[in-house]
Amino acid sequence: MGARSFPPLWITFPGATPRRVDNAFEALECLNDDWPKRDSSWRHAFQACRDALDGFIPAMAARRAFVTALQVVDAEITDEPRQRVPVDVEPRTSATRE
Repeated sequence: MGARSFPPLWITFPGATPRRVDNAFEALECLNDDWPKRDSSWRHAFQACRDALDGFIPAMAARRAFVTALQVVDAEITDEPRQRVPVDVEPRTSATRE
């Protein structure tokens, strides 16, 4: 897993087109290119994504930091495009039927 995949997120900054992010590399690109405000949550997410790419932390830890930073800048975060339900920091798992 070169890009350190995690469950996909669709994010939308005000006035922008929704963007799919499903790995630490894409999150890092978003943090570097599209971010509206660089603050401590941005720095934490940026470092977490770099650390995930280098294999120092799990991709899910980078995802959690990325989602937290998205919440700080009031970006819309969903599991699917055009879905209006907010995303939890941890993705939901489907229950298995017996």
